[in-house]
Amino acid sequence: MYAYAISGFRGSPKRGNRARDMTLELGGITLVVNGESTRAPAGATVRDLLAQLGLQGPVAAEVNGQIVVRVKHAECTLNDGDVLELVHFVGGG
Repeated sequence: MYAYAISGFRGSPKRGNRARDMTLELGGITLVVNGESTRAPAGATVRDLLAQLGLQGPVAAEVNGQIVVRVKHAECTLNDGDVLELVHFVGGG
C-alpha cells in the first residue's frame, strides 16, 4: 500500500453544482489544504470537503494538527482558516 499527499487544488470546487457555487458566494469559508488555499461552503465537514475534492477511498485527515479518524469525518465541521493535511492511500505493487 502506498500513500501520497494530495496536491494540485486550485481553490474552488468542481463546477457544475450551481447550489454549491451559490453557497460559496453567500458565505463560504477559506481553508488551507496541503498548503494550498481552498474554498468550501460554510458548515462543511471533512467528509463534505473530501466529496467536493472528488476523493474516494481511504483518506487520512488532519485538521489544525489534530488527526480526525475516518468515522468522525462527517462530524468534524470545518471553520474559516482551518489548516488541513490530507493523505490518500492507494493500493498497488
